[in-house]
Amino acid sequence: MAFSMDMQSGISLTRKRIMKRQIDDAILGSTINFLQFEWMQTTNFRQLPKQFRKMKPNKVDALLLSGTMDGRTYTSSAIELAKKFKNGRHIIVENAGHDLYMQSPLVSETVLAFFKEKEIGINRIKLKPILFE
Repeated sequence: MAFSMDMQSGISLTRKRIMKRQIDDAILGSTINFLQFEWMQTTNFRQLPKQFRKMKPNKVDALLLSGTMDGRTYTSSAIELAKKFKNGRHIIVENAGHDLYMQSPLVSETVLAFFKEKEIGINRIKLKPILFE
């Protein structure tokens, strides 16, 4: 499912031009989204229409969490996206990557509190740094 979702999400023409210009000189190349950019260029995988990327005005409550070590979804993107929701909240999870939900009980407790419509009094969760040995 993840592959189909990513491939159908596609890429805007502006982002495609930027990636083509930067991918060969980037430290990690295309390893974060391994070969997806290349597959989007060479396969005829159906992509969703342009309006897919446009956020319509809404009254949805939303909680967005982003990790400072996430190479796929940047903190700045989550902050801007949260502003487009009626009650958009953004919490930064320091030292977490893309799959941050099971890295700390505080993360899951925060998500549960949001679903229970309880007050969330934090904007940041700090995890221990990841040590590379």
